[in-house]
Amino acid sequence: MRRSSPRKSSSRPAKKAASRPAKKVSSRPAKKAAVSRRKAAPAKRQAGGRALPKAFDLRDVGGKNYITSVKDQADCNSCTAFAVVATIEGSYNRQKNRPIQPGADTPGFSEAQLFFCNGPPGGCSCHAWYPEQALSFCFSPGGVTDRSNNDGTPRQCKTPDGSWNWTTIRDARRLRDATEMKRWISGKSPDGPGGPVIAVMLEYADLRLWKGGESKTYSPAQDTPDAINWRIGGHVVSVVGYDDTKARDQFWICKNSWGTTEWNPAGKGYFRVKQETGLGPRARKTYIDSFDMWGVVLA
Repeated sequence: MRRSSPRKSSSRPAKKAASRPAKKVSSRPAKKAAVSRRKAAPAKRQAGGRALPKAFDLRDVGGKNYITSVKDQADCNSCTAFAVVATIEGSYNRQKNRPIQPGADTPGFSEAQLFFCNGPPGGCSCHAWYPEQALSFCFSPGGVTDRSNNDGTPRQCKTPDGSWNWTTIRDARRLRDATEMKRWISGKSPDGPGGPVIAVMLEYADLRLWKGGESKTYSPAQDTPDAINWRIGGHVVSVVGYDDTKARDQFWICKNSWGTTEWNPAGKGYFRVKQETGLGPRARKTYIDSFDMWGVVLA
């Protein structure tokens, strides 16, 4: 989840039945809300009976962009907060039909307030914080506040005052598979108005070295006799689009939180991840579209 030294681990994310962390200094007087686990509609229920588009990118919907600027989590293990906030920002713009200029930061919500007030013990050195846990703090009377109220400098929870604005979600919908992700992203889901998708993926050592920009599709390399592609841990991204136009190269368009210049500079903070539906059992996988994926609905 952060850029650190690789270490050996198992091949699939093992989601522990961890209890949700107790709040520290509250980001806003609130109890954690229950996150919806209602089953999504059957596959045949497409909005208006329309087929899914072969490709969809929330940065270019008929020439309109709904995605905010790429951020940098630096050396803090806070990718979940960054992916959740990026998804809420993009969903806010898409669901309220408020396109923005590419690279703009409207609305700009605070990852730091969400993470340092509500995140797991250990702060930046924590081992895991799952999207469901983070999302539980984004319902009323909680929510996310403007980044200007806490920009992460210093890295701490700040006590809010009456002048702070708050934005809340009214639903967080767990998505079951790649098809439901595509329906959500393209706005054709019968279960919500659409927007980006939060997705957990396995992170391997070669992702840290990735330089494919947005012209090549990332899939973790297999081990060889000369090199082991170590699993580092889990990573969380905001999926802002997909492309199915080439049968042999179907991919997700992912917004990362590792800045725009040092990592994969040609991608400017974005990268493509291989869709994994139909991959054989021996293929090395990220599980980006089968493990833990969420869409959100703004209040």
